[in-house]
Amino acid sequence: MHKSISYLICPFLNFLKVLKAFQSVLPAIFISCYNLLLDFLSLDFALVSIRNMREKDITQGKS
Repeated sequence: MHKSISYLICPFLNFLKVLKAFQSVLPAIFISCYNLLLDFLSLDFALVSIRNMREKDITQGKS
């Protein structure tokens, strides 16, 4: 009985060890993904505003 309980708990403990080992790495990955997302969104908004300005120029007869 004791063996089966330790068998069930052991993968969880190994997972906790892995999380503890990468505890300092996970925030860095999160920050990197967050910065990449912000860069993508700012690029998207910039391209949309440029497209809108060009469409506005075209509709007013400027080229």
